[in-house]
Amino acid sequence: MADLVRELRVPVVCQFVKPELKDSNPNTTEIFYSPEVDVQGQDVLLVEALVQSGVTTEFLMRNLHGRGAASVRLATLLDKQSARRIPLQPDYFGFLLNESFVVGYGLGAPHLGRTLPYIAARPEVPRG
Repeated sequence: MADLVRELRVPVVCQFVKPELKDSNPNTTEIFYSPEVDVQGQDVLLVEALVQSGVTTEFLMRNLHGRGAASVRLATLLDKQSARRIPLQPDYFGFLLNESFVVGYGLGAPHLGRTLPYIAARPEVPRG
């Protein structure tokens, strides 16, 4: 996101939210996030590193619209359309992704390649 913000030529306010997915019931998925963001009348750019299923992203976009955002757009570095569970198309994306697991540039499992200055693909999620 820092690289993206450095390229924008309009005033920007960055707010980080941490969504948390809870599958407490097989028929219901709950998504909690914090902190609350005041978006009334604002144009919002939701930035994701990786969009996969789209469930959390679609929830956040719907929630931001519902709280009065003038517009909500989605930008993602990596778009893994093959993992999509709901129809969702980012407004802006860097790369389409088919690999099952990537590391580097802040992505990956804890203690596994998040600090790499580039993105590398692994054929599967490592165990252990």
